[in-house]
Amino acid sequence: MKKVLKSLPVIISALGLAVVANQAKADDIQSVSSSNQDVLQSIQRYKKSQNKTININADGNSLSQITSVSQLSDVQPTDWAYEALRGLVERYGCIVGYPDGTFKGNKALSRWEFAAGLNACLNSLERIVQEGYATKADVETLKKLAAQFQVELAALGARVNNLDNRVSFLENHQFSTTTKLSGEVVIAIAEPFGGKNLYPGNAGYAGRPVQTYPNQRAPYPTGTAFGGAEMEDRVRLNFVTSFTGKDQLKVRLQADSTNNGALNTVTGVNAARLGFDDGNGLNNSLSIDDLWYKFPVGNLTVMIGANQLNLDDVMDTYTPLQGPSGTGSVSRAERYNSLVYRDGSDGAGLALNYKFSKMVSLDGFYLAKSGYANNPGSVSNSSVANPLPGNGLFDGGMVTGTQLNFTPNKDFKAALTYVYTYDTNQDGSPNLFTVGSPIGNNPFNCSGFSVAQQNAGNVSSCGVSASRFGVEANWNITKHINFTPWFGYATMSGAGVINNNRAANINNATAQTWTWNAGFNFPDLGKQGAVLYVGGGLLPSTFSVTGINGNSTASGNYNTSANNALFGSGAQDRNASYIAQVQYAYPLTKNIQVTPAFYVIFNPNNMPTAPLWVGVLRGTFSF
Repeated sequence: MKKVLKSLPVIISALGLAVVANQAKADDIQSVSSSNQDVLQSIQRYKKSQNKTININADGNSLSQITSVSQLSDVQPTDWAYEALRGLVERYGCIVGYPDGTFKGNKALSRWEFAAGLNACLNSLERIVQEGYATKADVETLKKLAAQFQVELAALGARVNNLDNRVSFLENHQFSTTTKLSGEVVIAIAEPFGGKNLYPGNAGYAGRPVQTYPNQRAPYPTGTAFGGAEMEDRVRLNFVTSFTGKDQLKVRLQADSTNNGALNTVTGVNAARLGFDDGNGLNNSLSIDDLWYKFPVGNLTVMIGANQLNLDDVMDTYTPLQGPSGTGSVSRAERYNSLVYRDGSDGAGLALNYKFSKMVSLDGFYLAKSGYANNPGSVSNSSVANPLPGNGLFDGGMVTGTQLNFTPNKDFKAALTYVYTYDTNQDGSPNLFTVGSPIGNNPFNCSGFSVAQQNAGNVSSCGVSASRFGVEANWNITKHINFTPWFGYATMSGAGVINNNRAANINNATAQTWTWNAGFNFPDLGKQGAVLYVGGGLLPSTFSVTGINGNSTASGNYNTSANNALFGSGAQDRNASYIAQVQYAYPLTKNIQVTPAFYVIFNPNNMPTAPLWVGVLRGTFSF
């Protein structure tokens, strides 16, 4: 018996490590990755809990020690094994239950899981023997169990030694103890067809200067034919660091080609842009994209962004399947509600999220738009030797707002969103919704001046403020059907006077824009991880522009006698523009996804012209 007792600590330690070995699945450890971090964390947790009677089953669920059989909600006195369980609990104290207070007596048990459970009983028996309470029958039972699991214990010893070697290797070769590296490469071939190039100033405009567009609307441009297919790419490296285990610092490096060759330039239609087109393409030059830090304070989460902080970073867009730019919707317009989640620019600032309960939370944020936040002087002229008003963190273009989130159950959630934006023309024309019509993106034609004009004193005071309202929802109708509708409305007002040959007073100018969309996702269709998406709706369309006063000597943009006769007081979208999209994201492997897709835009740029079709084949590589 003494030999058995002396071997008990070794047996117990081996069984305990077996649990970790089974959970970590050492045979799957191949390289330094997030799974390796999990292994290291598991080892650390084991070291901290060697003296605790806690085990892990094969599914990774923790099994907690109980002191009374009544703690097991699914065990009744009428069960045939009730007395046996009660004896093990009350006499030996070695029965464990699941965190939800159940025993799951009908669940199949492997020998490895039994060995893990046996660990608790061995611990208890060792204590009983040492305290002199063990009977001869107890000792005989212990001997039989040790002999019966002799082969498993020997195998466990070898596995533990192997795991120790692998853990040592991982610790010596891991990327960082605090930072995880992930990456994504997106390559897409896209070809527009069926329509005409509606870019201002092309041959379809019969030589009219660009300034006559968008507000001069008669006659409609005929456009020119498209060229062939184009290829775009984007590469991202994400460095996510946690110093406390609850906070997160994100630094993203990005290079992409989605700039001069982007589909909105090729077609002249903003709504044609690809989903991963962020408009900041630098011919694949590397730059810092995201740079932000967030941390919790009780029920409050604080987020501070220094560069490229997006509204979809600080708020839930309620489109988990089509929202991601690299694996979601191939078109920019179908990713989420552009009327509220796109403000025409990224920025820097502060965001807060407060959780009132599991069902209700509130977001609040203030962001200074990119270019203004990092520059107290002129945006067009980065030199601070020429400081102009309307810049900086609090004196330039900005976006602020709030979102109230509701999650009544795991299958349905919804939000009410309000966003206020202010755009100045210090950096050229505003771009309010990025996928809307030219009129909707800049309803009052606030155009910036060149650096030379600014230095000469030609400073325009034109600005556009917009109040945006949105309703979004996400509903898992079934396990394989997901519904994502949204609705948006915005009212805009102008302020200031456009001078230097364009004396148009827009202090009383207003505009209104609407949008809606409905999308259906069919996850795991054909293969686990695959997603079929079918959706579409009304693109941001501005049907009302009023209150522009003044005249123009050069461009004719605000010639009230001409424009008002055609459209009322100010040019506006005369036709609704719609989008429809079908795509199928198919995972070839865990790290490679291929997405064939097409989308069609009816009345592109809200003009009564031929529909614009775009075919896309996208490949996404992630690691």
